[in-house]
Amino acid sequence: MRIGTGPAYNEPVIVVVQQTKTRLFLGKAGGWVSDAVEARDFRRAADAVAYCTVECLVDVRVVIISDDPSQVVYFCPESSRQETLRARKLRRKNRELQKKQMPKTEVQAGGANTP
Repeated sequence: MRIGTGPAYNEPVIVVVQQTKTRLFLGKAGGWVSDAVEARDFRRAADAVAYCTVECLVDVRVVIISDDPSQVVYFCPESSRQETLRARKLRRKNRELQKKQMPKTEVQAGGANTP
């Protein structure tokens, strides 16, 4: 199976994201798939970690797969997990603040339109 070309040693590789509990891979369309060939190929581990952080994915690992089955590398970025949890907290706080501001905006808009 030929699956891309890695920068080091010119070896064919793919870089995918895998859930640690289910062993499913992040698919090209965003869902989870069982076959790594159908998974989204990030080409670089740094891009996969960045995606996991932005999308707040936890309990995942980056998997680097080459044509040689003995050369599979699993990378569980703990710092990414911490950043992901931090990003989740910030998003939740942002939603809470937006909810608090919404009624005020509606009241202000309604008050401006009344005679």
